Amino acid sequence: QTYSVLLFNTAVTDTIACLSDAFSMIRIVVDRPAIFYVYQGICGVISESTCFFLYSLMIHLAIHSIMLIAIGFWYRSGCCAALAPTALLHVSRYIRKVVSRLPMQAQFQWADSPRDQVVDMLDYIYPTMNATILKVGGNVSTTEPHSMITTLYVCLLPFIIYSVIIQLRKQVKNKLAAVENMSEKTKSMHETLVKALTIHAMLPMSLCLGVGSFLLMTAGVPRNELLESFATMGVTFPSAVNPILTLYFVRP
Repeated sequence: QTYSVLLFNTAVTDTIACLSDAFSMIRIVVDRPAIFYVYQGICGVISESTCFFLYSLMIHLAIHSIMLIAIGFWYRSGCCAALAPTALLHVSRYIRKVVSRLPMQAQFQWADSPRDQVVDMLDYIYPTMNATILKVGGNVSTTEPHSMITTLYVCLLPFIIYSVIIQLRKQVKNKLAAVENMSEKTKSMHETLVKALTIHAMLPMSLCLGVGSFLLMTAGVPRNELLESFATMGVTFPSAVNPILTLYFVRP
């Protein structure tokens, strides 16, 4: 029952992340030090601010998904020590994590530059685009303090979480190797779930593909719409694959 809380939270996170990506369908245009977003999804029917909110929500959920993997290893470590956390403790941890990121969600909204500046820059980069009639957003200078905070948040936090994941995984493996009062069936179950968590932890590395695409654009490679659209695909790839892996490893 307690572990099902973790699975439910993961399922909700992945679902919302995929929907956010589907509704926004972002194309990222980079022109150092500026970064612009062209929203091609149905969110444009509502407003550009809605599209940007969905984009920032997708980024937050991608990081939250990595945090859930760390929590999964933490939970497994507790189980190996016969100190499995309660469902209530799980829920309280999730609530604290979500609430703690609300200020950063607001910070994302403040990082957007005025529309007229974004349109002028996009028309300069792509004279045939006619950005005036498109749903666009972005920032004309990512080196400004209010923009730098969001950049560091997205780039550094995943590395910190992965450091925790590596340490927790090592801790779980050591506990499984040292435990003696556990049946072979139970130990096998724990080893299977650790394997599942390890594979889940590897999926967000697809972010490297998106980052690589972003770096290529930053380096000044010839502009390409496919490359600009690919930058965010690595973010939602784990959310699309996670449910399949969960059904495979955690089945009746």
